[in-house]
Amino acid sequence: MCRQLEARGLVERRASPTDLRQRVIEITARGRAARARIIALVSTDSPLARKPDAALEGIAELVRSFE
Repeated sequence: MCRQLEARGLVERRASPTDLRQRVIEITARGRAARARIIALVSTDSPLARKPDAALEGIAELVRSFE
């Protein structure tokens, strides 16, 4: 999944400055723009707009995990 997001320019991976075994994944400006579009769609013209707040918060948490 991360490779696909990286190939689309939505995230960047780099070595951790403190542990070279780890990778740090950061959302790019393009990724933040995509996230904003997704949230706008979900909150208006989507079947997800009718989902309970708890379900939407789970989706939002997943999106935030890419920051």
